[in-house]
Amino acid sequence: MVQQPEDPASDSFPVWLNHLLLERGLTQRQVAQELGVTPKTVSRWLRRQSQPKYPQLVRIAATFGTPPQLRGAEPGEVGG
Repeated sequence: MVQQPEDPASDSFPVWLNHLLLERGLTQRQVAQELGVTPKTVSRWLRRQSQPKYPQLVRIAATFGTPPQLRGAEPGEVGG
């Protein structure tokens, strides 16, 4: 379930991703398919139970735009 967005400019990946889902009218399943992950993974990201690793963030950036964690980050600095 997609919740009402907080400020998408925050540095929170879940807030950014939730805003993206609402803005583009996407489901968690659609995002998961586009990124090659399971819908459960996307759900965990949104519920702050896990975070995408750097290679996943790169794919997210290529597909949907730059998430907060990649703005100015180096590969070793984000998610391992």
